[in-house]
Amino acid sequence: RPGDDFYRHANGGWLRTAQIPADRTSWGTFQILQEKSERDAKAIIEETAAAPGPRSGNAQKIADFYTAFVDQDALDAKGLAPI
Repeated sequence: RPGDDFYRHANGGWLRTAQIPADRTSWGTFQILQEKSERDAKAIIEETAAAPGPRSGNAQKIADFYTAFVDQDALDAKGLAPI
């Protein structure tokens, strides 16, 4: 009954069915939204970087930054020099 344990009344379904992913220590709506936001941002960045044709402004900056970030060979060649 709600009056006996309101927390269980309000959250019982979630507590019974929610599974914490093996790589996490906790899991809830905020973590779900954060993960979705990260996937969405990654998709936007990858689509912008992979778009054919000339780019200008922010799209070019995003593409350049992402390309430099994922160029592991260039990063390895520079080593700690940029620091």
